[in-house]
Amino acid sequence: MKISSVYLKNFRNIEDEQFESSPYLNFIIGDNGQGKTNIIEAIYLLTNFKSFRKPKKNSEIINWDNNYCEIGLKTEDQERKKKYKLTFTPEKKSLYESGVLVSKWSTEYGYLNSVLFTPDNLSLLKGGPEDRRRFIDRSVFF
Repeated sequence: MKISSVYLKNFRNIEDEQFESSPYLNFIIGDNGQGKTNIIEAIYLLTNFKSFRKPKKNSEIINWDNNYCEIGLKTEDQERKKKYKLTFTPEKKSLYESGVLVSKWSTEYGYLNSVLFTPDNLSLLKGGPEDRRRFIDRSVFF
């Protein structure tokens, strides 16, 4: 599976942006505070249904002047193309697959796989082998 485009609306400091991806290699480049990590967080959020930043409330990821946000991904593999959208209000979050509300998120879990390595993961190098095995298992044998 590959991501062909990413759409963000009212997500953290990003008001309304769409990014088309290359089928080969993609770079996210910008100055500090421009939203590079927010793009990575949005992709991770929609592929793992949780944020690596661990916000306590939905309102923490919604742009300050708004009461909702959307994250959208278009994906494709050899067999099919899909569109995913995750919407947030202060009260709830909703997942849509090709425009249809997904009532049981576990049916979609595993189709969109992503692996994230952050400075917080340096314990993998310094810590015990069980943490490294768990990280590799999750990355390779999802």
